[in-house]
Amino acid sequence: FRDSVGVYEVRVAAAQEELKQLQARLDTFGQGLAEVLTYTRQYQEANAKLSEDKEKLKQYQAVYAANIPALILVEEAEVPLIKSRPFRALIVLGSVLLTLFLLLAGILLFEAYRDLNWQSVYHAHE
Repeated sequence: FRDSVGVYEVRVAAAQEELKQLQARLDTFGQGLAEVLTYTRQYQEANAKLSEDKEKLKQYQAVYAANIPALILVEEAEVPLIKSRPFRALIVLGSVLLTLFLLLAGILLFEAYRDLNWQSVYHAHE
C-alpha cells in the first residue's frame, strides 16, 4: 500500500508540473493570439481589396479595348419643308408687357395702402 501511495504522489507531482507547463504555454498562446487575430484581419481586408482592384482592372481593360465612337448618330437631320419663323420677338414683347402690368399693379397697391398704419393692424389681431 505504501508503494502505491508513493506512485500516486509521483503521478500527482508530474501532473502538477505538466499543468504548470501547459498554463505557461497557454499564457504564451494568449499573448500571441491577439497579434495573430490582427494579422488575420489585415490579411482578409487586403485580400478583399485586392479582389476589388482586380475587378476594377478587368472593367478598365474592357472599356479600353472597346471601340466607342466619339459621335453617335441618333437620327439623321431632315431639311424642313416649311420654314418656321422664330417667335423670340413675341416672347420678349409678352414678357415686357407682363412685367409692366405687374409693376403697375404693385405701384397701385402700394399707393392705395400707403397711409394705413400696418403696426396697429398687426397688433390688433393679437
